[in-house]
Amino acid sequence: MATQEVAIKQTVNITLKSDAEVLEEVVVTGYGNFKKSSFTGSASNVSTEKLQDIPTVSVQDRLAGSVSGVQITSTSGQPGAVASVRIRGMGSINASNEPLYVIDGVPMLNGDVSEFSYADSGNSLMATLNSNDIESMTVIKDAAAASLYGSRAA
Repeated sequence: MATQEVAIKQTVNITLKSDAEVLEEVVVTGYGNFKKSSFTGSASNVSTEKLQDIPTVSVQDRLAGSVSGVQITSTSGQPGAVASVRIRGMGSINASNEPLYVIDGVPMLNGDVSEFSYADSGNSLMATLNSNDIESMTVIKDAAAASLYGSRAA
């Protein structure tokens, strides 16, 4: 609600007015709307302004420092190489521990290009994106991601 100044009187009638700026305090998931303070899952929105200010080409490298609890480990020194991204540690021994990226409303597959029969490339699918073309990115890890996008989520 919007902040208002009220004159001090013996009886005070106040009408609450909505404020569009507090919409960032709400998290919308596949199974309901929650206040950020009461949401138990892990969802981070990265704004375009934050992404543009970071001087790196890789989308995953731009997440470092923009998403809380993220740990990015490069698997080699080759440009475009697959990076290991963990948010708040490992969640499973057997399943994927990679977070789910939703870029401009589209869930992004994790992995490298060699999984799609491009022999010995070892390049990340995320490295194929131009990070300057991204308008919004949401990084989701936990049951909220699984409920929205199935088994692709960590």
